[in-house]
Amino acid sequence: MPARALAEDRLRRFLLRRRRGSAEVEPPPIGRLLAETLDLAARLVSAGSGFIALNDPAQRAHGQPGTLTLVAAFGQDSERRVGQPLLRAGTTNDVEPAGEALGGDDGLVDEAMSGGCTVLRPEAGREPARIAVAVRLEHAVSGVLVFSARRGRQLAARDVEIIELLARYVSRALLHAV
Repeated sequence: MPARALAEDRLRRFLLRRRRGSAEVEPPPIGRLLAETLDLAARLVSAGSGFIALNDPAQRAHGQPGTLTLVAAFGQDSERRVGQPLLRAGTTNDVEPAGEALGGDDGLVDEAMSGGCTVLRPEAGREPARIAVAVRLEHAVSGVLVFSARRGRQLAARDVEIIELLARYVSRALLHAV
């Protein structure tokens, strides 16, 4: 099943940013690019599921912590989960965890949101290996790109490099879209 992304009208609020010294800039259509990037990554690293989650800059502007929302995903239940908030470690609310079926969250996302790349390589036969990489807009971490390897497969150093490269590509695409 191909990756899905939020409809352009719903995705737009995640992309509205202010450029230094200028007014808000209206972003071009980007949802298809995000979905195609996930599809490419799935083929290159043989991932079973993955997603891109971004924070809502309007929430941050009002002093709220900036919940991450799945803006594009592939894998089990991805079509239904796109657009839902991603529950992060140590948080609770009444919404079903959007990331659980797509790779879960045990602090992996929070580590990536601190600005880096985090790889989880569990023992063979346990849960799938996962990677989370920060998505940056200018100097701020604005989201995360997460992939889970297919069951029984580990992430090689090459896979990690490809996913880091794709996270930088997504970051640049989003930055240039605004």
